[in-house]
Amino acid sequence: MTLLMRLSWRGILERERERERERERERERERERERERERESKKERERESERERERGRERERKRERERERERERERERERERERCEIEKFPVKQSSGIPITTI
Repeated sequence: MTLLMRLSWRGILERERERERERERERERERERERERERESKKERERESERERERGRERERKRERERERERERERERERERERCEIEKFPVKQSSGIPITTI
């Protein structure tokens, strides 16, 4: 083999090795992009999960407020029933004056 042929083969082999290194670098960049997409996807799932938990907490707070309003309405109805009972059947004090007029 002549010197020129050996130099030519070395150049060909070197270029092939360089192309292979470039392909490997590209594969590594693609793997890194994929890992980044996975990280972003995981973060988004976590954010969505947190939003769903917050919506659940808000629904529970809303139900609790409604239960409290209902309890308050029931207490008000009970006070109204008691007031009506007192007006229908006033209890006289020892002075003879109905309690409702005091």
